Amino acid sequence: YSIGAVYWSAAGTAKVFEPIANVVSVAELALPINERYEFGSMEEYTAFVEANRSVDIIGKGEIVVAIGNPLGTLGGSVTNGIISATERQIQTENGTMTLIQTNAAINSGNSGGGLFNLKGELIGIVNAKYAASGVEGLAFAIPIDSAYEVECDLIEFGYVRGIIDHGITAVEINSENLSYYYFRYGISEAGLYVVSSKHNTDLQNKDRIVSVNGKSVNTEADLELALEGCAVGDTVVVEYVRNSKKYSTSITLLEYIPDNAAVDFS
Repeated sequence: YSIGAVYWSAAGTAKVFEPIANVVSVAELALPINERYEFGSMEEYTAFVEANRSVDIIGKGEIVVAIGNPLGTLGGSVTNGIISATERQIQTENGTMTLIQTNAAINSGNSGGGLFNLKGELIGIVNAKYAASGVEGLAFAIPIDSAYEVECDLIEFGYVRGIIDHGITAVEINSENLSYYYFRYGISEAGLYVVSSKHNTDLQNKDRIVSVNGKSVNTEADLELALEGCAVGDTVVVEYVRNSKKYSTSITLLEYIPDNAAVDFS
């Protein structure tokens, strides 16, 4: 990956080449590969990079094509459509995401495929569609700037940095499974129950979480929503019930590092 720029050093005595992605953490796939650009200063250079983010140069109504593997059996299939919105806020199981919306036909198996403009430039990675009776043409893609940052983390560290880890393993008990947990464990009330807690010793097995930072929690989705906007290093207050008594404790959010993250043996 060798997109970069030439700019004059602060002393004005030498030209310096820098890969763009190493200076500003955005992907410049909207620019031609192997191009070199000259700037009078680092400020000029940075302003150019910010002005050419791929999410900023695509617009509503622009024709796009999606290439993927629908149904897992039709590899290389191409469908076309237009960009319906460039920065749509969509609630997913992983939280709120800022996505490109398109009406290109997307089917099961397309996730991970590319969304391209008519110049052949990759502008997004297909990741979702809205499927319901009477709904058509609502598909979404991760902007390439965001996808590129994830790619860089995976290559360098083996995992995506900045994802919070609260350390709580929990089970959601509702009207459908309450009878099972009642007869087996004596649990008589629906809610979100602690199985184990890695980062906090106050929380114990069978404690029922009732709120996080003052936000009511009854389900796993509620817990994720309560933690939305929190960052690694933040401290959150968890209220829980044990034997009909309410308690509270604090948890410092750590960074989630998967067990299979890359190991450096150098």
